[in-house]
Amino acid sequence: LAQRVLVLSGRPTVIMEDVHVNLPAERDQITTRSDPEFVRLRTHIHELVQAAKRGVRPDEVAQA
Repeated sequence: LAQRVLVLSGRPTVIMEDVHVNLPAERDQITTRSDPEFVRLRTHIHELVQAAKRGVRPDEVAQA
């Protein structure tokens, strides 16, 4: 599983954020999904993707 997630913007495509995944390398689906850090990361990444869909650019992410 990934140790980082690159969230991309809409066109012209740039990296919105390089999200580092601070979870153990050894993971199983049930334990990982209940980990508060996983929930935080999933929520953050989902918010970034939704912002990118609305046309938010990387320099606007901190303000959104």
